[in-house]
Amino acid sequence: MSKLTKKFATASVAFATLVSLAGGMSIVPAAGADAISDLQAQIATLTAQLAALSGGTSTTCYAWTRSLTLDMSGADVTALQTYLMGTGHFTFSGGATGFFGTITQAAVAAWQAANGVSPAVGYFGPISQAKYGTMCSTGTGTGTGTGTGTGSTGLTGGDGSVDSYSLISGLSNEEVGEDDEVEVAGLEIDVEDGSDLDFTAVRLVFDEGTADQDFEDYADEVAVFLDGEEVGRKDADKFNEDNEWTSTISLDDAVAEAGSTVELTVAILADGNIDTNDVGETWDVDFTSVRFVDANGASVSEDPTVAVTLFSFESFGTAADTLFKVTQGEDEDTVNDAHLVNVHATDNTDNASILSFNVEIEGTSDVDLDSLPINFDVTGNDNVDDMVAGISLFVDGDEVDNVDMTNDCVEEQAANSNCTTVGADETYFFDDMGLTLEAGQDYEFLVKLDLYGITDTGDLALGDTIAAR
Repeated sequence: MSKLTKKFATASVAFATLVSLAGGMSIVPAAGADAISDLQAQIATLTAQLAALSGGTSTTCYAWTRSLTLDMSGADVTALQTYLMGTGHFTFSGGATGFFGTITQAAVAAWQAANGVSPAVGYFGPISQAKYGTMCSTGTGTGTGTGTGTGSTGLTGGDGSVDSYSLISGLSNEEVGEDDEVEVAGLEIDVEDGSDLDFTAVRLVFDEGTADQDFEDYADEVAVFLDGEEVGRKDADKFNEDNEWTSTISLDDAVAEAGSTVELTVAILADGNIDTNDVGETWDVDFTSVRFVDANGASVSEDPTVAVTLFSFESFGTAADTLFKVTQGEDEDTVNDAHLVNVHATDNTDNASILSFNVEIEGTSDVDLDSLPINFDVTGNDNVDDMVAGISLFVDGDEVDNVDMTNDCVEEQAANSNCTTVGADETYFFDDMGLTLEAGQDYEFLVKLDLYGITDTGDLALGDTIAAR
């Protein structure tokens, strides 16, 4: 379930005399699931548009099971809006939304006034529903909504409800690592025997614990799962300061059978580059509303009335309990100790070993090594690139990457966006490596140089030294 992309850690080892390592390692865990669109709203809108294009009301009366008024939502509200679009009273440009707001209230009031329903105040109750029944066609329907069977909802049963909600005890104080997707809270829902239930939306409220930045500075996406299957997802920036970190996530194909117990969980996909000052800061999440539809088409929104659940954002290494361990390599005696390199008088001397180190991945998560910087100091010469023609990286004996000497430098590139005037102290880096290192394994790294000849393109002279850090 995790989505793992680039993240950065630092490892350092100092080796004796002329050859040492003290570099940053960029590590990333492996990639995961893509975001899905909010299908519920699209379906409701398309339904309304089709009804409007048909030029009139539905050929089948809708079986109302409750009175409709402000702040209610569900399939029956969508049906009412669709009907009023056909009569010309509901003209909202967004079509049927399934939410009974002030626009719907005004549309109902206009319809009531036009059809002699009093009082015309926008409350769609028994009197209005009776009037509706005398006006709509009475073609073959799917039932009255009071029986038991498989109706137009595709659900089995009749009237349905939730017997109880409780928090999943195993989801508490979870740590969400950079670019990781972690379940942070969940509801255990006991469905009564009367009907299958289709959960259509959940409303969440995030609240700052110790956090002092916007929610989107920590998280990329919020996902909802039913018994381990993803049923909804939303960008984290939809939970913002303007709405007090509150938003509703529409759910798709989130059906629970009558008499069953299901788990509705919330997962957070963290940002891939959480600010160092924000690491360890806490948020909590509250389930403030769950909406479902039963086999009769009745839509119910209710507050589960459970406590909030705390979680925190951490660096990848902390959250995944992963250690990127760097030690001396197996060739330390012949490579890392100060040694002489015999260079050719006129031609390049290739693959001169300068740095050997071992990397071990301790923990349970694979990591991707994305970038590896190496710092070089030269004496007897003014510039690193007057001595070095190329830099290569070998892992377990295989060449995995090499440096672009004209672009892959740090200090000079930061100042001038090129590597044309590097000095005697310069950091070059292996970049975009995409090298996966498996958990529990160790790897031998070896850095090799191509050195100019004494009378070649560069300015190398006998007695010059170079150290790698």
